[in-house]
Amino acid sequence: MKDSNPKEALGVKKVPLHAVPVKPLLEVGLAMMEGGRKFGTHNYRSVGVRMSTYYDAALRHLTSWWEGEDIDPDSGVHHLVKAMACLFVVRDGMHMGNCVDDRPIRYPDGIDMRKFNKIAASLITKYPECAKPFTWHTDDYNAAEIDGPEFKNGDVVKIVLRDTADPSIRALCADVKYQGTYIRPTGKVCIVSINNDNRLFYNDEIFPVEDN
Repeated sequence: MKDSNPKEALGVKKVPLHAVPVKPLLEVGLAMMEGGRKFGTHNYRSVGVRMSTYYDAALRHLTSWWEGEDIDPDSGVHHLVKAMACLFVVRDGMHMGNCVDDRPIRYPDGIDMRKFNKIAASLITKYPECAKPFTWHTDDYNAAEIDGPEFKNGDVVKIVLRDTADPSIRALCADVKYQGTYIRPTGKVCIVSINNDNRLFYNDEIFPVEDN
């Protein structure tokens, strides 16, 4: 691009929409479309927005996501996207001037985040060696060892799917009453045969079959 290009000279001083990630924006469009189909597109501009309503909704989606549920079962849209859509609506209401601000009475000195950050820094200084957290994606975490017995090839296992499991997998497991034959582990997942069809499952989706 030539330095003398007048369009570029003007463009660099304008809102950089190219910096907005496109796929999350498209996902928010889907979440907003869902709301529009149920309540009418842009209904919030007409009836107004209560901050606590969307704060609650956003936190519910964030909490569900944080606890391991990626997809909102009601809409099929990612919980993070649903939370973003809530924030879009509140911010739009603030621009429209029809946002009911029902946030609680503020502390006299605010929440003073810097004070809490200083405490966090002192704790890090006190405990410089941080123990590894226990998460779904810790490389050396073995759900079979921690949550139940190890399995060997040929063991019949019970399958308890995560909430985010694909509907086709759920249907396949339902056909065999959520049981399969354990084949082998492979990193963070394992291979289980369902009617001679090998499928991948997370380690924490596989459990021993209880004796009758």
